[in-house]
Amino acid sequence: MPTTLETAENRLGVPRRISRFVCALGATANMIGTALYEGITALFLAQFFGVDLNLAQ
Repeated sequence: MPTTLETAENRLGVPRRISRFVCALGATANMIGTALYEGITALFLAQFFGVDLNLAQ
């Protein structure tokens, strides 16, 4: 994230307060998206290999 902020502010000329808000928001959204992707992938693989999962699993 420090490299992203430095690039946005120094090379792209984005104002500091905007770059800090947008980059932090984007990083958080990316983490949430990755977590959802991993969960869906695990469910797909379990279904593909015929593993029965209950709610607790």
